[in-house]
Amino acid sequence: MREAANGVEAVNLVSTVKPDLIVLDLSMPVMNGLQAAPLLRRSLQNVPIILLTLYTSVLPAEIAKPAGIAAVLSKDGSLDKLIPTAKALLSQAA
Repeated sequence: MREAANGVEAVNLVSTVKPDLIVLDLSMPVMNGLQAAPLLRRSLQNVPIILLTLYTSVLPAEIAKPAGIAAVLSKDGSLDKLIPTAKALLSQAA
């Protein structure tokens, strides 16, 4: 597992690391997750991307899907859906 401090680092990181799954935060500094996702999608066409946000009500699928985001999960409260969502997306990608 690798971690990037911001969206630019995440985009640069995929040139050396080939992840099976990407988890982004909408509120990342420098380049947010919604901006980074399409750039990551170009490099890693079949890698699922999950976007975490406090604003799921204002980030509908119509915005997330074209950016290459497979799932949008709320950071509000617990992240108990993260692991099941990640497993489901990984099984679909296999």
